[in-house]
Amino acid sequence: EDVPDDKVVKKTDKNDGETYHVGDTVTWNIWVKNIYDEEKTLTVTEQEGVTLSSYPETLKAGEEVTITATHVITAADIEAGSYKNEVTAKLGDLEKQGDDTVETETVKIEITAASDSKVYDGSALTNDGYELTSGELASGDKIDSVKVEGSQTLVGSSDNKASDAKIVNAAGEDVTKGYEISYVKGTLTVKDGTDPGDEDVPDDKVVKKTDQNDGETYHVGDTVTWNIW
Repeated sequence: EDVPDDKVVKKTDKNDGETYHVGDTVTWNIWVKNIYDEEKTLTVTEQEGVTLSSYPETLKAGEEVTITATHVITAADIEAGSYKNEVTAKLGDLEKQGDDTVETETVKIEITAASDSKVYDGSALTNDGYELTSGELASGDKIDSVKVEGSQTLVGSSDNKASDAKIVNAAGEDVTKGYEISYVKGTLTVKDGTDPGDEDVPDDKVVKKTDQNDGETYHVGDTVTWNIW
């Protein structure tokens, strides 16, 4: 009969029921015991994206070792929805391949466009600022850019809209796919200077009276004209 797997190679899975996000580290422990009465060669396969702890090339009779395999969840894993451990340990004629699959999901974050206001001065009010208002980025990740669009010239208010955020990791790689991003609008407001505490709107920006009648004297029936801008 076959030797029970747990007597030779045992993979300890501590990830049952957990869901991983971009930047999270998944850890598996691989336990190997030499049940032969002679020294045997231990071979552990490499897997792209998995880091293995150090381990001896051979095990003496009865010797055992625990090898740690770790993987940092990437944006590609998020897009795939899972990551599978396929590290293989072989001792003598016995071999076992890891077969644990962990589930992945996006990190939810919220980005809010800046709000701003000013008293009317005839020029457009814009503000391309933004901030992360909900959720957290993985260690080493940062917001590289956000598109913010909005403009208000006349007295009144309008939306300042954020979109198309790009998130990169410490290596500068695009990891935006690892995040589910929601956007909150800001508000751009141009005031008329009538609220308490507001600065006065310059006279020449609001009402200008052009008087072309200086020095003239008018008689009954004459027409007097003023232009009010």
